[in-house]
Amino acid sequence: MMPRMTLAKTFTEVTRVLASGGEYLMHLEGKDFGHAFAHEYGKMLGSDPSKVVQELSSIHEALGYGSLYSSVESDGSVRLSLKDCFECSKRSNKGRSCPFTRGLVQGIIEAAYDRAMSSEETRCRQRGDKECEFKVTVETLKRSTDGHLPSVPP
Repeated sequence: MMPRMTLAKTFTEVTRVLASGGEYLMHLEGKDFGHAFAHEYGKMLGSDPSKVVQELSSIHEALGYGSLYSSVESDGSVRLSLKDCFECSKRSNKGRSCPFTRGLVQGIIEAAYDRAMSSEETRCRQRGDKECEFKVTVETLKRSTDGHLPSVPP
């Protein structure tokens, strides 16, 4: 286990050194971690996606990474609010966001619901908000220029 402040400092350095490429990398790594986290714990928690997300939120908090609350919106998207986000702990760059955590919650939701998702950070402590908030939505298939849906692997 890595202490909260050490982990936050590492993320800050990666994004400082690699700029937007670092933020992209952190998002992808967070997403991969979220998938692995959900698959590993999902084996123990069963197949109910909402139960898996709720239990993983409790584990996230117990690890000291912040209190995560989730709700399913009327449009089917999942909104997650994170109080005391660890990724904001060590950051000094105001105006930035939490790419690793955004990827993490996206990966957890994707794995729990077994669907491709997209995510956005709608609020962030680094931008002056009281908490970080993420919206995760099911990706929609885009029609090709000839009007047909692209084939999707099973």
